[in-house]
Amino acid sequence: MSKGEEAAGSAQDLKTIEALVYERDQAWNRHDAREVASLFAPDIDFVDVNGNRFKGRDQYEQEIARLHATIARESVATTESIDVKFLAPDIAVVRFRWRMTGWRTADEKLRPPIGGIFIWVLRKRDSKWLIVAAQNTRKSE
Repeated sequence: MSKGEEAAGSAQDLKTIEALVYERDQAWNRHDAREVASLFAPDIDFVDVNGNRFKGRDQYEQEIARLHATIARESVATTESIDVKFLAPDIAVVRFRWRMTGWRTADEKLRPPIGGIFIWVLRKRDSKWLIVAAQNTRKSE
C-alpha cells in the first residue's frame, strides 16, 4: 500500500462489521453477558469507560455479567452512528457513537441517558470478524 492509500474492505465485510455493532446492542439489551462476550476475540484487550482494563474474553464476560446483575440490569444500548476504516482486508477500526438509558448509580438512582464513542479494532480470523481490542469512552455530561 503506497502512502495516502487506504485499505479497502469488501462491501460484504463492511455490512458484516456494521451488523456486528448492532448485534452487540441486541445482546446487551437482552442482558446476555455470554452473547456480548462472544463477539470479542478470546484474547480481547478491553478498556472500559472508567479506565479499567480487561484481558481475555472470560475476564470481560465476568465484568459484563456483574454489571448486568447490578447497575446495568435495566440498561438499553442504542448505536447512533458507525464509521469503519479498513487498515488491511482483514483488519478494521470501527468507531461508533452509542447512547444508553436505564443505567443506575451505585446507590440505585436512575441516571440520565449517557453516551460516548466506542473504538474497536477487528481482525478477520477464519472468515469471522472478531473484536481484538476495544476502548469505550463516555462523553462528558
